[in-house]
Amino acid sequence: MKKAVVYTRVSTDKDDQKQSLEIQRMQYEQYCNSNNYELIKIYADIGTGTHVRNRPDFLQMLHEAGLDYIRGKTNELDTFTKSNRKPKFNYIIVKDQSRLSRNMQQGLMIAEYLRDIGVYIIFENSGVSTIDDDWKMRTSLLFMIAEEESRAMGRRIANSKRYQLQRGVYKPAVVALGYRRKEDKTIEICPKESPIVKLIFDLYVNEGLGGKPITDILNGKGYKTKRGKEFTPAAIHRIVKNKVYCGSPIANRWQSKNVTDTTRVKRDKEEWIELTGAVEPIVSVEMWEQAQKIRENRIAENSKGERHGSKPATDDDYFRKVICGNCGSIYVRHMSRKPSGIKYSYMCQARRKKGTQHCDNRAISVKYLDDYTKQLNIGRQPTKTMGYYRQLHDLLDGLKKQIEQLNSTKDNLKKEIEKLKLENEVITQNLVDFMMKEQNNVVDNLTKKIDDNTNKIKELNKQMQRINLDTIQDLKFHILEKNNLLENKTIVDTQDKLKFVKHFEVYDHQVIVHFNYANFSDEIKEYNELFLHDPISDEFHEDELTQIFRRNHKSAREYWQNYDTELLQWHKDKENLK
Repeated sequence: MKKAVVYTRVSTDKDDQKQSLEIQRMQYEQYCNSNNYELIKIYADIGTGTHVRNRPDFLQMLHEAGLDYIRGKTNELDTFTKSNRKPKFNYIIVKDQSRLSRNMQQGLMIAEYLRDIGVYIIFENSGVSTIDDDWKMRTSLLFMIAEEESRAMGRRIANSKRYQLQRGVYKPAVVALGYRRKEDKTIEICPKESPIVKLIFDLYVNEGLGGKPITDILNGKGYKTKRGKEFTPAAIHRIVKNKVYCGSPIANRWQSKNVTDTTRVKRDKEEWIELTGAVEPIVSVEMWEQAQKIRENRIAENSKGERHGSKPATDDDYFRKVICGNCGSIYVRHMSRKPSGIKYSYMCQARRKKGTQHCDNRAISVKYLDDYTKQLNIGRQPTKTMGYYRQLHDLLDGLKKQIEQLNSTKDNLKKEIEKLKLENEVITQNLVDFMMKEQNNVVDNLTKKIDDNTNKIKELNKQMQRINLDTIQDLKFHILEKNNLLENKTIVDTQDKLKFVKHFEVYDHQVIVHFNYANFSDEIKEYNELFLHDPISDEFHEDELTQIFRRNHKSAREYWQNYDTELLQWHKDKENLK
């Protein structure tokens, strides 16, 4: 008999959920008996987290199946490798693909590794199994549908949260130090922690202390953060900036990049929602505002009137596009206040941190970078290459193939539906005869078979409805539109030019501009995210294209004057030799 395990999840560890787990156990025992499987274990995790690292039973199951777990770095997927251990079972039964993973890349990786070592996954609802020859295409489709459903659910949840926020209801995912969660998921002041917050603001505003001395005082008293760790200067600054402490939290500031990713990006300020008076304040509005003035002054001014400590500005057109030709370090933007106004320039980060003994390359004014950018000659010929056309061909050819495959999948689903309907008709005709003969066991089995077929038909119809070619057609339209634009346009706009600039390589006497060729790398990335089972190559190898500009400071002018004089003399000498 084939050995099988079941993986499931329950929302909480409350009694009703434990009862639900027991019901599932009985159902799966019946399922296994009907399909000639020996059920040896049920793995069940509490909660519905999207990350495998938070699902201990799932990890144990894969370990006993013969896979080793590798925890990914921050914002990276967790992965697995095949081990030399013999699997303890041959089949894993799950209700649907979302129980396995909500990320298509990760789910397909797990399924393929398990299949390689003789462990197959059965998706109960859809009837798909990785033992089938066409498992990869069908499973990919299931994961694609699941991801789209998760995105749709995420949008619904986001809209619901936004509606609550607009009504002034504040239910944060993470509760700030000094507060605790109530039964209705709103927050209230925590008597144990709020004195710590009051002390931080008192030391910052009234005593004039900064993050480091406040950290030393709190840790010296044995106080801990919300997570039970020691305080750091960064934690102090986050608390001082947080408007929740004066009773008016800022919500809707962040959003996830995608449904299965922990990476969050900050929304535009216009989307932020301030909930004035939504929670009980720990400090007064006046004290919080005074803390912001102190913080801003500390960031904004020093004895020279220069700004320090601020993050890279969002209007920094040359951010990470300027590098030092001498040492290879990034050039960072530097602001100085002069009687004529604020001046921006870029200087070698290594020189700024370690001094001229490490690198003596000069800074360069934003004015000159702007001038060089305006002078860049970017037309159709320098930016489009054989690599460009190869990527274009691969994309259009791949999209054509995927459209054909999805249409074929729809046809197969139709045939499978018709086959199940016909089978039900035959069973129904035979059912009457067995009922007349009072063969109850046979009647029960046939009735169950009809129910199973009916459920499969419903699931297949859902898959039919969800095969949406709009996303593929939209990508194809975008590719053709981009190609048409580049076919008929010489780049003149400064911002458009910078899209083709790989970086500015700065030397003391010259600046070498390195170009990015026009390519479809972003579109290939989008394609490969849609069709993980059949990716196309993103290789793009071309000879580098550059343009050189002479710098204009005094030393550079003298250098180029001498260079031109020597070059002119060399030409004269060459002519004289003739």
